[in-house]
Amino acid sequence: MAKEFYTYQQQLDKLEKEKDLLIQDRVYAENKLKEISYYSLIGGYKQPFKHLPSGKYLRGVTFEEIVNLYYFDEEMRSLFLKYILHVEREIKSLLSYHFCEKYGNDQIQYLNANNYNNIPKNTLGVNRLVTCLQKTISLLSNYPYIVHLDGGDTGGESGITRGEPEFETGNLEDWKSEFKSFLGKLTAQERDSEEKRDDSISKRENRESTGSRSNTEREPEIKRRNLGRSR
Repeated sequence: MAKEFYTYQQQLDKLEKEKDLLIQDRVYAENKLKEISYYSLIGGYKQPFKHLPSGKYLRGVTFEEIVNLYYFDEEMRSLFLKYILHVEREIKSLLSYHFCEKYGNDQIQYLNANNYNNIPKNTLGVNRLVTCLQKTISLLSNYPYIVHLDGGDTGGESGITRGEPEFETGNLEDWKSEFKSFLGKLTAQERDSEEKRDDSISKRENRESTGSRSNTEREPEIKRRNLGRSR
């Protein structure tokens, strides 16, 4: 059954008379409904102000308070987005750097599934990642730093980009799980390297400590010999 259409004034009447929402300025309220829409404003932000058993608003809640919550959430989302973009950019840069550090600047290596931690449980994700990258290659890009396999001034390089795949806002979220397999491979190798280095340091420290104890234990004997010679 289709929902009944309500004019802006009817929407305000429903909120005021049926839901006990206080509306201090009906002109302001109508303008906000035009600007934001009833379902984006009321539907999205009514819950903190509602008395759940009755379905009405808590005593004293105003339309303006709901609008204020909407704008607060909008500002928070904008703030988070700003720093999410910074984090996304840094992750993109680090992924590219470590990948190229290990496999070189021949960017075709991004399409080699063997360059990822392609164990059985990761196979589906790795294949999906490679497919995503292949699709990226086939699309025209508005970014001047993108160098496609099918042509362009590659400067001696052949690949998706000079240094990094084309991660755009949102794409990184889709590719995050697939790149975990590559990062897991790097992490395992780095962990092994660190363990070997720590083991080597520990052995050296043990040798030095043993040598130090031996010298300390021999000091009284050396002193006695020196004393005997002086006599």
